[in-house]
Amino acid sequence: MCPKNLALHHPAAATLLKYASGGCPANTGKPWTREEMQAAIDRGPHVSALDPEAREQLQQEVQDKVKKGQARLVLWDEIRNQPPKELKISPIAMIPHKSRNFRAILDLSFRLRLKNGGFLPSVNENTMLEAPAGAIDQLGHSLSRLIHAMAEAGPEDKVFMAKFDIKDGFWRLNCKEGEEWNFAYVLPQAEGEPVRLVVPSSLQMGWVESPPNFCAASETARDVAEQYTETPIGSLKDNKFVDYAIGNETVKALPKSVAENEFRYLEEVYVDDFMALAIAVSQEQVRHVANALLTGIHDVFPEDDVDEDDPISLKKLQQLEGQFALHKELLGFDFDGVLKTMILSTKKREILLATLHKWIRSASRSQMGIPFQEFESVTSKLRHAFIAIPAGKGLMTPFNKLLQLRPPVVYLHRNKPLLQVIKDCRDLLREATKSPTPCQELVLGETDFVGVKDASIHGVGGVVIGDKEACIPTVFRMEWPEDIKQEVLKTNSGQKGKITNSDLECAGLLLLWLVMEQVCSPKPGANFALFSDNSPTVSWANRMAARGSLVAGELLRALTLRMKTKQASPLTTMHIAGQENAMTDIPSRSFGKLLDRVPTVLRNSYAGDFRLADAGFRDGRVASTTQTREAYWASWKAYVQPLGVDPHLQNTPFTEAVRALTGFAARVRIGGFGRGRTVKADTVSTAISAVGKEISLASGHNPTKLKFSDKLLPRIAQMLDGWRKDDEPVMKKLPVEVDIPEYLVKIGLAPEATEMMKASGDLALVAYYYLLRIGEYTRGSSPRSAKKQTVDYRMRDVVFFGIDEYGGLKQISRKEPDEVIMTAQCATLRLDNQKNGWRNVCVNHHHNGDDIFCPVRALGRRYNHIRKRMQNNWNTPLSTVWDEKGKKMHVTDKIIRQGLKMAATVLEYPEHRGIPVERIDTHSLRIGGANALHLAGYSDREIQKMGRWRSDTFKEYVREQLSNFSEGMSRSMSKKFEFVNIEGGVCHDISRTVMGMEYNNGVTEVAATA
Repeated sequence: MCPKNLALHHPAAATLLKYASGGCPANTGKPWTREEMQAAIDRGPHVSALDPEAREQLQQEVQDKVKKGQARLVLWDEIRNQPPKELKISPIAMIPHKSRNFRAILDLSFRLRLKNGGFLPSVNENTMLEAPAGAIDQLGHSLSRLIHAMAEAGPEDKVFMAKFDIKDGFWRLNCKEGEEWNFAYVLPQAEGEPVRLVVPSSLQMGWVESPPNFCAASETARDVAEQYTETPIGSLKDNKFVDYAIGNETVKALPKSVAENEFRYLEEVYVDDFMALAIAVSQEQVRHVANALLTGIHDVFPEDDVDEDDPISLKKLQQLEGQFALHKELLGFDFDGVLKTMILSTKKREILLATLHKWIRSASRSQMGIPFQEFESVTSKLRHAFIAIPAGKGLMTPFNKLLQLRPPVVYLHRNKPLLQVIKDCRDLLREATKSPTPCQELVLGETDFVGVKDASIHGVGGVVIGDKEACIPTVFRMEWPEDIKQEVLKTNSGQKGKITNSDLECAGLLLLWLVMEQVCSPKPGANFALFSDNSPTVSWANRMAARGSLVAGELLRALTLRMKTKQASPLTTMHIAGQENAMTDIPSRSFGKLLDRVPTVLRNSYAGDFRLADAGFRDGRVASTTQTREAYWASWKAYVQPLGVDPHLQNTPFTEAVRALTGFAARVRIGGFGRGRTVKADTVSTAISAVGKEISLASGHNPTKLKFSDKLLPRIAQMLDGWRKDDEPVMKKLPVEVDIPEYLVKIGLAPEATEMMKASGDLALVAYYYLLRIGEYTRGSSPRSAKKQTVDYRMRDVVFFGIDEYGGLKQISRKEPDEVIMTAQCATLRLDNQKNGWRNVCVNHHHNGDDIFCPVRALGRRYNHIRKRMQNNWNTPLSTVWDEKGKKMHVTDKIIRQGLKMAATVLEYPEHRGIPVERIDTHSLRIGGANALHLAGYSDREIQKMGRWRSDTFKEYVREQLSNFSEGMSRSMSKKFEFVNIEGGVCHDISRTVMGMEYNNGVTEVAATA
């Protein structure tokens, strides 16, 4: 692999040139000991490689690799005394393969059991992930893009397809010199022969970093091929393999050229398989796409003078895989370029059907079970097959249940629901053989019909309307049978009922579909959007599977089979908030007695209750968020006014709306509505979201996003992704240790210190120990801070505790003198509101034994200072300070920030810790305290509770419980851990400084003297 020509101008060119000249890095962790190496050699190859036929094939392959310089053979006896530092030995396996008897795979995930009972981590486990991630991220989208291309083709279009394979793909990327030893293995040989190690010089299949490294090259080749395809037809030189690509009779039947040379095409790559689709109407167009793709591949994987050794597999070309045709197997599926259909490839389908048939027969004739490993493998193959049979996804719930349980053996005669769905899977595969699935039925499109439903314990109700297509607007309702109601009541009362509320909602979704079948009379390929206010139902419908509910699984099975009979496209299932679903909530509950019991004269009163609830919903918005949205909305209106575009984009053509939105985004990007400086892509995204939110509040539709989706329009999303690539990476703030706030406290103790110095030092210490957010103990220096949700602590939020005569905690009265406050054993802070919306949460710390550098003492000093001057106003913030002249001020975030940076400079954080001053900010106190707790051995749960990072499983109740949990925590946090930023070497070389520091064994001078 070595990029050339157009590939040298690709963004990945520098990386590929580095790989080509110096090899791919293979950092696989700490070196093995000689004993570990010997243990791996004694373990030897995988048992599959010891088969005589497999062993003979592997030995021949190794000899061929040695001749080509891609591997070398080394006698273990020659290196055992001084083995290479990077030597690691993994077992080689020989796996049956479709095009040859065996395929060699190095098992780099193998964990070796040692004699002492422990395990030696595998090469993959210890590998440092350094390969580019962007390229491999495309793998999961290749098949989807092929399906979408087929679906978008017109009824009369003919789609020509071809596939080109890279021969020995991973072997074309060499390892960095010396690091090839990470991939050594024992060569299987006859007993008695000396141990030989095979040391490949290239990346190995089975290594976790091989796919991303190789995909960096193959995706580059695809990008280059696409650039070549965009050149004028006839401008490319014929590739030496182009005649293999255009020899099909259907291509020869096309006219040689046409006047209009614009055509649609798609070029994809999946690891080492390059694929091209072209809706071509002339031989010239097909030749052009073939030349472009072949040339793009050779720009990254240089062609060889010997065709048999060329990166593009000559063998596969001779098998006509690279020939453009209207029928082609791509990524395990047979595609039809005329009918635009797809189905699992014939060979895979036949093997799968044979396995299912064997299972069904064994279940009826014997009690033999299926080994779980076989069951798991076939389940995975069924999932793959059902990519082309969407109805099959609704059959997977019984499979999912067993995959969770992982029994050693699966018995079908004991599991009737599983046996039934296996029969259904077989029937679907058989039917697909006769009638492959149109790709149009596999992709989401613009919604034709919309259905909204709600279910209650009484019944189900819903509404059906047309969107793109017309239908009679319909409201329906159905009352549940009494036995269904009773089962749900059992479940809700804690008894063992068979049906849950979510099951009812899922049944409602099925009923909604059945109503839409009758009302909408959908055509094949129609698109439906279904809304529900039940989150589990929405999740189940999106996955067409339910893990926890067999009832829901059966309902989904029925839904998918009904959808198949109507040849519908995949559902767009969306969640709608319950309070916004009154339209269907009313019919679903119209069977109950509750509404009947409300007298007519009271209905206005109930309506008032609902209005009050809606007002509370509106008041839930954070002021700062609302202000930002309103500012961007004003800018948007000013921007579109000269364009003559309605700000709400009502009746605006789609192309004009997108152009206006992207233009507005560009103006925001360059700072046109700010300070004239380029802003980051996330800021632009906020602006676009603000516009979309305002429009949706007014019209119910967000034009910046795909319909019935939270995803931005592709044009906008791709634009933002491009800008994010150009943005500088975010430099995260680094933690500081307790010595920083302690230094600020020392400054406050100096005779010449001002009250502001004392206050900022004490508050910094409190913030460090209590893991406070900056807005909780300071006043923001900008007007925007006052509109945020987080509020700062007030005097009323502070409670001190002493020790009673029985040794327990007792609350200290707020009226006690200063001296008593300063003897408190612990102190609690209760926060009224915070960033995550968690209210009335309290955190507690105990006295750590130091009367100066203690969070309880620092809090006492602030408390006493404010109490003398606050005039009994217990809502006074802890950030309040009165100077020597009695002037009232506040500690601000700016003051704390400046203090931290000053202290870090004095304490030589950049030199001794590798922590640059510019990466220290107010957040450094909070994360520093959290790090100190972690290093002191406190659990994640305890740290999460102290820092009030919200979780469904963690809630604070009373201060006594928090006191018990936090006892001793402040004492542990006062320990100095000497934080060192290992990234600091980028800015400063701290090695000499650290190595030259005096060793501190923790023994104080007083203790040593004693």
